[in-house]
Amino acid sequence: MRAGSLTPMFQHQRISSAGRRPFTGRLGLHCAQLIVLLLLAALLPPRQAASQESQSGTIASSRGENGPGLQFRTGHNAFRTFGRHESITHAELFPYVLDGNQMLFGDLRLFLSNNAEVGGNAGLGYRIRPWGGNQIFGASLWYDADNSLGVLYQGVGLSLEGYTDIFDVRLNGYAPVGKTEQNLVQRAINTRFVGTSLVFDRVTLTGKSMPGVDYEFGVALPTALLKQHNLRWYVGGYNFAASGADAINGFKTRLKGSVVPSVDTQVEFTTDGEFGTNVMLGLAWTYFGGFEREQTSRSLNYDRMSEFVRRNYNVIVGRQRDVDVGVMAISAATGSPFVIQHIGPGGNSTGAPDDPWGTLADAQVAGGDVYLVHAGTVLTDPIVLNPGEVLLGQGAGLQQFLDVEGLGHIMLPHVGAGTARPIIQGVAGDAVTLASDTVFAGFTIDSPTGAGIVGNGVSNVLIGNVDILTPGGDGVSLTNPDGQISILNTDVIDASGVGFSVDGGTADVRFNGSITNQAGRALVIDSTTDGTIDFTGASLEDDGGDGVLLTDVDGDVILDNVTVLNATGVGIEASGGDGNIAFLSTTTVDSASATGILVDDREGATLFAFTDVTAAVGETAVLVSNSPGDTWFTRLDATSDSATAFKVTDSGEVGVGGGTLDAADASAIDVENADMNLTFDEVNSDNATAGIRLVDATGVFVAKSGLISDSDTGFLLQNVETVGIVDIEFTDNDLGVDAENVDHLAFTNIEVTGSTSHGVKMLNVRQFLAFNSEVSESGGPGEAALLYEVDQLDDYIFSLSQSTIESDVGNGLEFRLLAGAEDSSLNLSLEGNFFTTTADSVSAVSLDWDGAVQSRIFTNGFNIEGDHSTAFLVTNASTTDLTQVSMGQNIFLLAGDHGTAGSFTTAGRSALVIGVNQAVFDGTGNVGFDFDLAESAEVALFSNQVTDDGGAGTGFLFSSLDGPSTILIEDNRLDFLGPAAVIDEGIIFQSITDQITLQGTQNNIITGATTPFFAPGGSTTGRIRINGVFVP
Repeated sequence: MRAGSLTPMFQHQRISSAGRRPFTGRLGLHCAQLIVLLLLAALLPPRQAASQESQSGTIASSRGENGPGLQFRTGHNAFRTFGRHESITHAELFPYVLDGNQMLFGDLRLFLSNNAEVGGNAGLGYRIRPWGGNQIFGASLWYDADNSLGVLYQGVGLSLEGYTDIFDVRLNGYAPVGKTEQNLVQRAINTRFVGTSLVFDRVTLTGKSMPGVDYEFGVALPTALLKQHNLRWYVGGYNFAASGADAINGFKTRLKGSVVPSVDTQVEFTTDGEFGTNVMLGLAWTYFGGFEREQTSRSLNYDRMSEFVRRNYNVIVGRQRDVDVGVMAISAATGSPFVIQHIGPGGNSTGAPDDPWGTLADAQVAGGDVYLVHAGTVLTDPIVLNPGEVLLGQGAGLQQFLDVEGLGHIMLPHVGAGTARPIIQGVAGDAVTLASDTVFAGFTIDSPTGAGIVGNGVSNVLIGNVDILTPGGDGVSLTNPDGQISILNTDVIDASGVGFSVDGGTADVRFNGSITNQAGRALVIDSTTDGTIDFTGASLEDDGGDGVLLTDVDGDVILDNVTVLNATGVGIEASGGDGNIAFLSTTTVDSASATGILVDDREGATLFAFTDVTAAVGETAVLVSNSPGDTWFTRLDATSDSATAFKVTDSGEVGVGGGTLDAADASAIDVENADMNLTFDEVNSDNATAGIRLVDATGVFVAKSGLISDSDTGFLLQNVETVGIVDIEFTDNDLGVDAENVDHLAFTNIEVTGSTSHGVKMLNVRQFLAFNSEVSESGGPGEAALLYEVDQLDDYIFSLSQSTIESDVGNGLEFRLLAGAEDSSLNLSLEGNFFTTTADSVSAVSLDWDGAVQSRIFTNGFNIEGDHSTAFLVTNASTTDLTQVSMGQNIFLLAGDHGTAGSFTTAGRSALVIGVNQAVFDGTGNVGFDFDLAESAEVALFSNQVTDDGGAGTGFLFSSLDGPSTILIEDNRLDFLGPAAVIDEGIIFQSITDQITLQGTQNNIITGATTPFFAPGGSTTGRIRINGVFVP
């Protein structure tokens, strides 16, 4: 039976809460009373302005400045009062022109209610002092616009005002304009089913703007303290009336005063039959412009020409409530009454609530817009929806709504006493087949032999509040969906197939339920061409299944909480496609039998937020391969055993924002041919070919702590840009750090110990910075603990500070310029370090270069224990480039025999500044500083101290020196304290080619030397001072 035959059942009955009482006439009476008061104020004798406070203490001689001006006020009126049900915040501009005793002004107001609705007022007025005294009279015209009720009401008004020393009088009139009667609220009550229709009672709240007046009479309160704060008391009333609405007649009273001159406050009491009894509090701050307020010990003095007009912000709206009984629900989509077919236990008849159909198929034959299945119903047949059908199941806690024309969504009433959701149970095949433009909500699907829900080529589908339990196929299967698909509050449990599958299509799919499975894949998204699969708020948990597969996704995918445990293959695989994939919340993969997370052949971006992967033995935790699209991990914690924890090959930008990597018997990180932006909080690896491996990688790598041990190479870097490591220990590796062709490499708090080869080996590292680090117990026979080589022409920077370099078998720090790098420059800085060598014929620092050298060697300590060894050795084979060395405040301890603190050999120009250093010789035959310099050398030796306790030593030795060169020697002290039988030499110029210049005016002290000074005759000009005597 269609809705047309039911029309006689719904004759409307109109009930109104508004009476029809005539206007009482109070409005005219009160207006007359106020006009009389204004006339009395006008007849009072005028008071002349005085230079002192007025008798009332509130209106005095303070006058505004003539000319144009602007005042501003902002404030808040809290709580409801007559005319409104919300607090408001207001802001007002008050432009004016003052000309002696008269003023023309405007008043522009905006206000905002607590529920974010707005309104405003605009006024234009005139004030005058008719006799030049303190009596002021004014009038203003107004326009009002008020949207505070959600609809716009408009009005115009007239305001009259009079101020005297004794009292104030105000009268405001209001008249609505525009649309005066509008619906404020419509809602449905008493919703019920009648036959196959939905019926309700409609409540309509109508607002009608009303003309009227308000008025008040006020006096200043008499005591000095109250006058000082301009406290005034007002009493008044208001009357509003309109045909078809109850009149509003009320009483009001208020107190108003100034906390400080610029801050006013008020409290107002109102009572009437429409808005009730209310108390409103107001606070406002005012900028007075050309009007000045002065607070004295007796009163607040100001010109009352500056008063803001006191009137209502809101248009006064009376309200009327009407109820239409027995209204039929009309579909907002079709414009026709809803036909609702009921389905319930034991039914087989008309589809009414008390006589439902027994099956959905029977109800579908009868036809309808909505099919409502009662709580407790069990359905055993497959459900096939037709386009446009709505199938709803009722149960405890379920709220279901229909979109009703003119009212929006109305909740359906519950039918019967049942509480359990309807069950679709034991269906042979697929339980529910969707169609386009359908709704399916409020069911439990239990153990179908096929899928729980399937849809092929469907669009615009809503599924809600559905549990899918142990289906024999997929939980939800969508093939080539289109449009909008929303699946809300739906749980899929233990599907034998895929928990949730999307194959192809362009749909925007929204899912916020849960998927739990122990077999098959939890989620498969394959070959989508557009749209977004959005699982925000959803959780996926796969324990013992096949994990998550996202393949050839050209649309976007958003996942939230994902947990994959004990997967039979790859835990999470994202492969192919140019759409964006995001795992927004926590992603956990544990003990997958293959790779934990695989990102492969992706052109779109792939984002993981907080990710924790524990790989099975022999499996990589995270692998990114052949993916030109960006791959990002906000935080990645990964653990592996006998396979790499984090591996990247042949990919675009790969980023990690933090996390910990632990790899046993394998590399923690292996990145090759990728653009990296990697930051790890901790990296640990042992027994690997390389604990950390970065090859052919652009971008930045940072690791903040960790332990790399027992590996062939602790850290391997080849052809990378920027690397910084902090607080990492490299222990017992064959080679600690191997860096080749690196733009920027930085060490902070790095410890390299126990390396059987070099502790650190670098080739073509363009900039190296190390701070507070240590390289010790490292290097094979004849190998340096830290080796720095270059074979490419470039500019190089090396800075080592606050660090320790120790070597038992070779050089400590060795620089080598190899063939192909000639004419490269080196900027060298060594500050605050400690160097120790114990082998014979080695150097703590050995610099063998062929190009420009600029070095700064300060505050270092050198402990040289072997024989024939050098603390600081410089050799520069370049004949055209300058060698610059600044060496100061260093300490050299030579414990062996025939050693040298500093040795400098150059084939080209040199500039050496060596000052305030100390050298102590415990062995025999040691030399402080030895120079073999080509022409144009400039050497400054000053304030150095050499102490020879072993004997047969030499302070300063110029083995070979070509002129013209300049040598400055002053303020040095050379003490030879060894046995008297040996030969000790102070300052010796052994070989000079061409003539050199000696400089120095300060005394050099040499004690115990057999030969304090020697220079070949005629080889020098100038003199230096030794033991108070200038030589030669």
